[in-house]
Amino acid sequence: MHELLELCAARGFSGLEWAGGLPGTVGGAIRGNAGAFGGEMKDSVVDVISTDISGSSPMITKRGARACAFGYRDSIFKNAAKGEVILSATFSLVRAAPETVAKAIAEKIAWRAARQPLDYPNVGSIFKNVAWATVPDAVRNNEELARHVKTDPFPVLPAALLIDRVGMKGVSFGGAMVSQKHPNFIVNACDADASHVRKLIDLVRHEVHAKFGVTLEEEVESVSELPGTPRRRTI
Repeated sequence: MHELLELCAARGFSGLEWAGGLPGTVGGAIRGNAGAFGGEMKDSVVDVISTDISGSSPMITKRGARACAFGYRDSIFKNAAKGEVILSATFSLVRAAPETVAKAIAEKIAWRAARQPLDYPNVGSIFKNVAWATVPDAVRNNEELARHVKTDPFPVLPAALLIDRVGMKGVSFGGAMVSQKHPNFIVNACDADASHVRKLIDLVRHEVHAKFGVTLEEEVESVSELPGTPRRRTI
């Protein structure tokens, strides 16, 4: 994503500025329909080419944006086409002054640096924000919580807010810790392994549900151990 945004800034292509500072690959961002600041990958994707490598003769598939079944942090590549690898994609962007695009990207990078624990290893936001339309009435009628609803890309209640309100900032297990800077991040504070992160994920979800009746949905995905790798699960 960093290389794609550098290209957009150099050529004057606008439409992906919201992704300034977004880690990971373009394929990964498409798979999870990454989004921030009101923008999402689906807003710019025209088509995606992928291949299923599970068979003896890999097949190439080209899908238009509609066929990719994009949803909130979701796509067909996390569901029906889970076994496919994204090879390439076409984006629809608009022309803009290169310096304007570069400035907008830099602003997003600075925003993330100021608010996210980038000084510690982490896997990004742990939980999806909560659709405001799905929250219990007790939460909806809580004026203090209601003031924090944001549109990204539809009305959502930040998961970080709920985690903060149950007092989980700074809580640690093993080498993992719920970030004090941004509680929707679990950071590797001291040689954490995946079991430490998993324990905190389960604890955070339990505490938020116990207090607010909201079940947080994970944005990260667990990856099973691969043959020949060290015997420790990864997240």
